[in-house]
Amino acid sequence: MRPTDTPARDERLGWTGDISLFAPTANYLVDTRAFLSHWMADVRNSQYANGDLPAVVPTPQGQFGDSGVGWSDVMITVPYQVWRSYDDTRILRENYPAMQKFFQFVRTSAGPDLLEPGRTTFFTNDWLHLDDPTEQAILGTAYYAEYARMMAEMAKALGDDAAAADYSRLSADIRDAFTKAYVAADGTVKRNSQTGYALALGMDLVPDPALAEKVGRKFVAKPALTDYHLRTGFIDTPLLLPALSKIGRDDLAYKMLLHKDYPSWGYEVANGATTMWERWNSIMPNGDFGPVDMNPFNHYAYGAVGDWMFQNIGGLSAIEPGYKRSRIAPVPGGNLTEGSGTLRTVYGRLSSKWSAHDGAVDLKVRVPVNTVAEVHVPTKTRWAVTESGRPTTTPRVCGSSGWTTGPPCSKSDRGPTASASTPSSAASAKPRKQPESCATSWRAWTLRARRRQTKRPGRSRPPSRPLGPPTWRAVRRAPTSTWTGPWRGWTTSETGPLSRLTRER
Repeated sequence: MRPTDTPARDERLGWTGDISLFAPTANYLVDTRAFLSHWMADVRNSQYANGDLPAVVPTPQGQFGDSGVGWSDVMITVPYQVWRSYDDTRILRENYPAMQKFFQFVRTSAGPDLLEPGRTTFFTNDWLHLDDPTEQAILGTAYYAEYARMMAEMAKALGDDAAAADYSRLSADIRDAFTKAYVAADGTVKRNSQTGYALALGMDLVPDPALAEKVGRKFVAKPALTDYHLRTGFIDTPLLLPALSKIGRDDLAYKMLLHKDYPSWGYEVANGATTMWERWNSIMPNGDFGPVDMNPFNHYAYGAVGDWMFQNIGGLSAIEPGYKRSRIAPVPGGNLTEGSGTLRTVYGRLSSKWSAHDGAVDLKVRVPVNTVAEVHVPTKTRWAVTESGRPTTTPRVCGSSGWTTGPPCSKSDRGPTASASTPSSAASAKPRKQPESCATSWRAWTLRARRRQTKRPGRSRPPSRPLGPPTWRAVRRAPTSTWTGPWRGWTTSETGPLSRLTRER
């Protein structure tokens, strides 16, 4: 088994770059653990003595043996993304020696100045970009810094604290070297490409906040030259919208996502596409086709934008590996009036559903038991947030669940935090005049979901359950009613007394 690039031409090969970039999105769509763990065994077996990898795994009769930035780094990125999604350290243990070997190869390539030249091959630059080239060493150094960050997190997860500290220090040093070498005092990233700016901001490569703000202004000015149409290729497209969101320009991220003219995702749909194209210019506006030897209309790499969509439209992301601690933070925008996201985590179903109407945003969330979720509501003041029709700033207890207020309104990006023991709830935010406000655009609190079990008549203890037990779904109409039997989560409707319990799979 291998992650095939496209079934639409005679290659059907396991290109490493495609899955390296798409893995975060793939992990939202399906459980990739068995598939990618199996394929990573082939990757390890294909590793060269110097630590590098071929561009294709398995390698067909020695072809495509050369690789480059964005491709061979699959040795680190895929195990990291699988671990982040499922908190399964087995894939880390199996690949850790090979990851260390590859990282040492990159470290040797960079040298003492910490500037990685990019290991130039035929993959030079941001593959299939649209006439917006990037300094090759910017790509190499940016990914070198990310490798070090990922290695630090994985080493810590495996208990290799000394290596984790070394990788962490190195990552910080590489970021300093990147800034000194490639970022001007006015915020211009060398070569002034969309890719360069998105890498610098999306990967947090500019440690100085004041300079990062200048880089952000330059970044916004760059796509403005093309009416906010993208020019990025394989390597940077997954980072383009996240980088805009990181600097608070979700409006521009939505604008770039929802374009319907060339080049854009919507342009492909407008031209009858039902699957992603390999090239932005597979069909030009005048009807001309791209190169026939490499122009399939079923190629998943640019679908990596799904990661941003899941996190911002669906509002779901992991704070800790496996979603032990998650963030629910939908970002209404782009004239969307509603959105939702559902993810089957290793703990159970995590979901959000929001709608915007009459100046208010309603948000319903579902949190698996034994996990914690930070819920962020789009409002400028905590006084505008209600839960079950009551202000969240008023402490209350209803049965076994309730909100407890957090600290006073702060100037942080994510606002105050409170905790609740209910695994599911509904919240709304509507602008209204209040005695307190702050400059932030999000308010946040925490939902804590805990398993509760009580004795049943005639039983000494609750019956044991196999993996993946059914869910008790409580349609809860008044916050004073609680369900005390075995359960995994609640969904709620907050308009009347307790009406029914529904058991669901």
